[in-house]
This record gives sequence, structure tokens and C-alpha cells, in this order.
Amino acid sequence: MGCVDDSQEDTICAGYDGKRDYGGCDEDWPWGYQGDYMECWDYVSETTECLLDPVCPDGYDDVEVSVCVPPCADQCAVQGVTTACLGNNVITTTCADTNGDGCLEETTTTTTCEGICNSGACESVAPEVAVLSASASNKRTSGYYTYYTSTISETAGVGVTINSRQKCYSASDGNNWCDSVREDITTYYNANYISPNGQISNPTNYVYFNPGYTYTTTETFNGLDDNGNNVQVM
Repeated sequence: MGCVDDSQEDTICAGYDGKRDYGGCDEDWPWGYQGDYMECWDYVSETTECLLDPVCPDGYDDVEVSVCVPPCADQCAVQGVTTACLGNNVITTTCADTNGDGCLEETTTTTTCEGICNSGACESVAPEVAVLSASASNKRTSGYYTYYTSTISETAGVGVTINSRQKCYSASDGNNWCDSVREDITTYYNANYISPNGQISNPTNYVYFNPGYTYTTTETFNGLDDNGNNVQVM
């Protein structure tokens, strides 16, 4: 604007967005007023929105620059860590400022339990053990032999392999003895594996008896279930 009468600053820059004087000039004005160098300007544009790192347009000087921080969007409500079960998995939810922007971000991780998930935590569980039962049915006598159908059942939902069987006797005359251990399960029961909640049968099992005596016969079956447990039934 050049050197102007400093008493006319408001008039000279009327209608402009901004003005300033920057030191006196040598010219003397009537009535004792001094001259000032003046400049007036208009802003190219004006916005009420918050801009990230706002800058002045080309040709303008930055007077003051403010850093704008946008509001946090979709941040989680409660800072901390929570856990919950989803089937056999632990779901861990973390609410924290993970990237240093001042907002709480939510992150989740999933951990699969080897045992079970209970109340948001993994717990170990002892392997299930097969439960066996044995029964004798359809008894019939022929000569010195009593024949019957021998059935072995599993009721806990765990498969089991029967490896051996042995018969032991207690006679009324006080004699007690056992047959040798036999591993012919498949030969007489058509299979040695009992599926979960399944059964195998031998319709031609038998015991020998001597007339004039009474006998108590016990047959013991030994096996290994699918979880590595030794099981036995009589």
C-alpha cells in the first residue's frame, strides 16, 4: 500500500479481511501525523471445517497454524481386556489406544483350547474312559457243557480294543483254578474292537462242569480304549 497517513489506516483498509502497519516512513503529514507503511489483504477462502495441518494458499504467509485432531470414530467403550468362550475357543477382546492416536481401538484374538473353554479360560480335561459291561444270555446245556451268548458292551461313548480274556473257576469242593489267558477275541467275537456305545458277541461261549459239583465261573476281559486307558470287565 506504500507510505500512508497512519491516522487513515482504518479508512484505507476498509473492506479488506486484514491489515497491518510495519514501521514509519519518512514523509510528514499535515497536523503532525506520521506516515506508516501499510498493507491490506483479502483471504482467498474461508472454511469452518477442521483441516488436518492447514496451510495458507500460495503467496500468503502463515500467521498461526493449528493441528486439527478428528474426533474418535467407532471407538470401544470400556478400556481393558475381556474374555469369553465361543465353543471351544477363548475370544480375547482388548480395548486400548494401540496406535497412539488418542482413540481406543478394539482388537480380538482367538485361542483354541486343548481341553475345554470355561468362563473365558481354557481348562484341561482328563480323557474320557471307556465303560464296559459283560453279560451272559441264552444259556443251554449239552452233556458236560453249558453254552451261552457272551456279550461285551461299551456305554461311555469311547471305543475300546479287547486284547485278552481269561476264565477262572471256583468249585464247591474248594478247588480254584484259571484257564490260560487267551487272545482269540476276533476268532470268537468276529471283532476285537468295540465302537463307542457298541458291542461284540460270541454266541458259542461255554463252560465245562463236572456232575456232582457246583461251579462259579468268572471270565475277565482286558482292553485299551481310544484314549489310552486300560479297561477291564468281568
